[in-house]
Amino acid sequence: MSRRTEIIMFLAILLLALATRCVGLDRSFVLDEFRTIKFSSALGPAKILDATRVDSYPPFSYLALSAWMAISRDDAWIRLLFVLFGMASVVAAFFLGREAVNPRYALIAMFLLALMPIQVWSSQYVRGIAPAILFLLLSALFFMRLIRDEKIRLNMNLIGYIASASLAAYSFYYSFLVIFAQNAVYLFQKRKRLREIAKWFAVQAVIAALYLPWIGGFLRQLKDANIVMNFAATADAGLKLGAFKIGMFLRAFSGLLGLDQAFLVNTAVSRCLINKFPACKLSSCLAISGALVFLLSGYVVYLFVRFVKRIDNKKLLYVFSALALTPLAISLVLNIAAKIPIMPRYLAVSSAFLVFVYALILHNIKGKKMLFLALVIFTSFSLWRLSDFTRAVIDYKGAAIFVKGSVRDEDCLLFIGGDRAYEYYSGAFPKNYVSSENYMRKYGIGSGHSLEFLVDKDALAGHLGPFRRLLIYTSGEQMSGVVRHVLGLVEKFGYGKDEEVNFKNMAVYRYARQ
Repeated sequence: MSRRTEIIMFLAILLLALATRCVGLDRSFVLDEFRTIKFSSALGPAKILDATRVDSYPPFSYLALSAWMAISRDDAWIRLLFVLFGMASVVAAFFLGREAVNPRYALIAMFLLALMPIQVWSSQYVRGIAPAILFLLLSALFFMRLIRDEKIRLNMNLIGYIASASLAAYSFYYSFLVIFAQNAVYLFQKRKRLREIAKWFAVQAVIAALYLPWIGGFLRQLKDANIVMNFAATADAGLKLGAFKIGMFLRAFSGLLGLDQAFLVNTAVSRCLINKFPACKLSSCLAISGALVFLLSGYVVYLFVRFVKRIDNKKLLYVFSALALTPLAISLVLNIAAKIPIMPRYLAVSSAFLVFVYALILHNIKGKKMLFLALVIFTSFSLWRLSDFTRAVIDYKGAAIFVKGSVRDEDCLLFIGGDRAYEYYSGAFPKNYVSSENYMRKYGIGSGHSLEFLVDKDALAGHLGPFRRLLIYTSGEQMSGVVRHVLGLVEKFGYGKDEEVNFKNMAVYRYARQ
């Protein structure tokens, strides 16, 4: 491949990545994104760090967004910061692939990362995942250079590795799992060289020392944050293998493969079943979608086994496989042992490295026509999903504008979640309102998923008692069952439904005492 062709293809892929990541930037945020925006709006770094004690991410994304919002607070502008991190990750993937194999392999990896559904989604998600992916890809680049050297010495590669690994740890806690995988690979490769292993431990000690300023914040988050959420419905999902619930594991696996997080519940097959057969349960759709995921993953394994003999750089394959699969393996252990939920977005960092395994398979396909066909299939699937994962998941914006124009002074605005979303898009709460925090208990490890535990019935009744009319703003988290449960309690309190206005994945209800 000529240098000119390489540059043209690099720029074309970069433009493609930008085009996919700029679709739907002005759509409504989701609740986790509102948390990031709210905490980033605190005045000064000290107040920002203090505010994040009730959140579940390290401080980098909050501090970066705070500086970014000093220019503008427009929705698209806020998302643009994370788009830039995503674009930088696409560039980093090219240089990592070029360093590892050759320009052709690098361009394939870059193309896959540019279009992979969960990577496009994470590039627009206002949390610390996109920065973490960039810093981890850079850490992998410097790591590969370090592992190839005979000795660890103070140079730009070492400084770059320490800086990028530290920034990744300050962006997203799952970064530690990738850093753990890097350590495992290094110790295996250098297992007979004790002096280099000792130096490597010293490098990790430096990274740990750089992280010490945040240890206090991390401990506060463990104490105060509502980190472990109620994902009972998505964990169960009616999908079992014998007595073992596998709904959450399938969702996590779809994230690892690079599929967007709605894939298991929003495929064409699922939509067709639900539309044509209203009685068809979500569990059936999940079972079919899960089967599709397993078939896809099985085919990937088949291709890998078929082409592995043609791969010359087996150390490279080992490194990228470890970086991709170790976080998934540890996540599964954590889910079983501590009931920590595994969401597909948590595996976005892993899927960024699985890109390079995919690229190795494609790079070793003989024949341009077969490679072209594989890329066309991948592109078609990604563009098909683009319309779903770049649209508002929940239309908090439309619902907030509607409620602001509809709520009356004598009404009580009851929130079933969504408090931050309403405040953000309406500017202020109405005269009378009941926040979800007024009647929802915090829940964590060991608290269970009982809705009776989560919703304080007596507290809710006490807050609603003085009001004859209710306007109810929901969170859109319909799968958790909380919305249905609270609405059921409202009806038991003697209220009847007068109106229901539906928005994307949520609704606004008007109730009156009978």
